[in-house]
Amino acid sequence: MKYVHLFCLVSILGTASSAQGTLWTVGEGGGAGVDFPDLGSAVAAAASGDAILVRPGTYEGIAAIDAKSLAVIAEPGAMLLNFPQAQATFSPTLSVANLAADQRVLVLGGFYSGHESLGSDVGPFQVETSTGPVWFQDVTARGRFGVDVYHSSSVHLVDAAFEGTRTVFELFFGPTGDALRAAGFSRSAAWNSQLDGALGQGGACNPSVVCQPPAYHGGNGVRLRENASLWASGSALVGGFGGDGGTVCAPGWADGTGGDGGHGAELEDASRLEATDSLLVGGNGGNGGCTGEAGLPVIGPGTASVSAAAARSLSSTSPVREGETSQLVFTGVEGDFVFGLASPNPMYLDVPGFTGPLAVGAPFNLQPVDFLPASGELALELSIDDLPDGFDFLVRFLQPLFVTAEGEFVLGAPTALVVLDETF
Repeated sequence: MKYVHLFCLVSILGTASSAQGTLWTVGEGGGAGVDFPDLGSAVAAAASGDAILVRPGTYEGIAAIDAKSLAVIAEPGAMLLNFPQAQATFSPTLSVANLAADQRVLVLGGFYSGHESLGSDVGPFQVETSTGPVWFQDVTARGRFGVDVYHSSSVHLVDAAFEGTRTVFELFFGPTGDALRAAGFSRSAAWNSQLDGALGQGGACNPSVVCQPPAYHGGNGVRLRENASLWASGSALVGGFGGDGGTVCAPGWADGTGGDGGHGAELEDASRLEATDSLLVGGNGGNGGCTGEAGLPVIGPGTASVSAAAARSLSSTSPVREGETSQLVFTGVEGDFVFGLASPNPMYLDVPGFTGPLAVGAPFNLQPVDFLPASGELALELSIDDLPDGFDFLVRFLQPLFVTAEGEFVLGAPTALVVLDETF
């Protein structure tokens, strides 16, 4: 196991840079030992390269990361919500925009909710006009669109759950939301993630009662347009059920038809989907005098390539503090030989001859680990040593490279490992 020890040591400390940002804290209600009472004020004050630690609690408001590197680390029990209806906003809960190629944003942990009552294009997350990478890990998010990506070339969803939701005013603002919506040549990857389209809004209408909004179709797990692309590994792309209609389907009972089910993936124009070991399923049509059409696993003129090959991955316990232990788990197929890559920088790069995109950028360390046993899983306990002097936190992006028994090269699901000073 000497290879494992070497990989862990080099991964955590070997690439430590001399530059170090400030670690700020967000705590419910503020108070002693807390820098900010909400995420929005912390993001506004933070400098590029800083990190924000969000303590358990419920926080309302919005935050916008614009043209700066930042890590947002939410502890278990942290809930970040958009404004309530009385303070309606058309902004996402957390937006990331205008990242240069050498800037990056990590969002680790937490429950995020977008504004659900108004409709429009309001969701928990929005990423736009960014060439620098954006990384969402261990987050749970629900809103009109779980995550909306536009003109951004490097977005990773890792061990995350995104859910689109319906809205009260679909008659005016349009149909139900998708879990992931990407456009404008954006490139995204979903690693071991759940992407659920919303349930369609129901309706009923007949000659003797006031008409309610018609039954709408379910949301898509994923909607790609304007040449966007998605790599999915070990993930589920699930269309939402259509809304239920009225009880009669006949002339004069216009809304008796149930809404159509959403699609696992809707690919418009020249958009592309590559998926391995992933579930793609459409939602059922809504009930009514006439039943809505069931959604499809994949629909549209775009290109889809779906493989049943086993997904491979690396997971970590994160965040951890000095003196604690992080468990690293490599998962693949018996006989795979595993290498570990580690870097302070994420990225998105398609490598010719390799399955899956490269998710860690230069400079990175490449170290051999071991062969996978019969179980296909190798779990390692990593004891966290003290951080270098002057460091309150350290972020490392790790990715496994599997060499299969057939000689194929597979880049597995990555993980972001965050180490915090023990005083935080």
